[in-house]
Amino acid sequence: MSIDYFAVTTFLSETIGLPFDVWTFDRTRAIDYKRRPHVAVILANGKRVHFSIEDEPKNMGGGRKLISPEDYSLIISWIQLNKQVLLDHWEGRISSLGLCNQLLNIKTKKRI
Repeated sequence: MSIDYFAVTTFLSETIGLPFDVWTFDRTRAIDYKRRPHVAVILANGKRVHFSIEDEPKNMGGGRKLISPEDYSLIISWIQLNKQVLLDHWEGRISSLGLCNQLLNIKTKKRI
């Protein structure tokens, strides 16, 4: 599966308060446009673990065992905290810049 790296918005771990970097997509340029709205968590080994953007985010396509239970819960909480803005970006209602201006850090609950 090829990735259009110009269509990916990358958020560094220190910016969003997670122990991982996160990629976000809009649905027109997502890795697999047939999938549900999702983000990709980038692990230290370079592997990507995808999570759905919904009230109860789910791991998509495996990789769950690569993340500790604590980190998994933190990722779920971050997606829930930012669900609406992530969905707005996915649907193309806001740009990547708009996403940057509205996304919240999981630790501080403040805009990044």
